[in-house]
Amino acid sequence: MSITPSELFVCVYNAGRSQMAEVGIDITAQTPKILTTDAVQASNV
Repeated sequence: MSITPSELFVCVYNAGRSQMAEVGIDITAQTPKILTTDAVQASNV
């Protein structure tokens, strides 16, 4: 059985967006989402 890891990045006031850009990750198609308990639990598989 192969498990694909997932990561959950949480930032305040888009602070993480500029950090991602400094390492060349294109996140222009991404939109901010509300942090929910379900999202946290899904990233902890």
